[in-house]
Amino acid sequence: MQLMPGTAREVGVTDSLDPVQNVTGGSIHLARQLREFQGDLPLALAAYNAGPGAVRRYGGIPPYQETRDFVDKVIYYRRHFQRGSNPPEPTTEDRGIAEVVLTATALVNEAGEIYAISTTERERAGRNQDEGSVATGQGDRP
Repeated sequence: MQLMPGTAREVGVTDSLDPVQNVTGGSIHLARQLREFQGDLPLALAAYNAGPGAVRRYGGIPPYQETRDFVDKVIYYRRHFQRGSNPPEPTTEDRGIAEVVLTATALVNEAGEIYAISTTERERAGRNQDEGSVATGQGDRP
């Protein structure tokens, strides 16, 4: 997942190239957006991509083509994964988007709760969340 340096610091990521830190940090960031936008996935994804300030400023998904494409593609891939169907192989450009979808569907629920990778990561995620809780169980989903 791509994390801007400031966002990485906010979520406690010290090494964005470390896969566990990267995915956990991206999950925390996505969870924050889901909580801020009351579980509205399109708005949370737009905030993940363009920043929550842009979503608030425009009163919805900003008119940035990159952000609109990002939201559309994440929702497209998410629908395929939820149905258990395989979407077409993502293009090189869409691989990052597919990663966000897998994180969104596997590690974060729409209430902004994170299903952490391990006990250590769950504890770290809990320290970095604004509000809300981290689900219990190592990777368990209720």
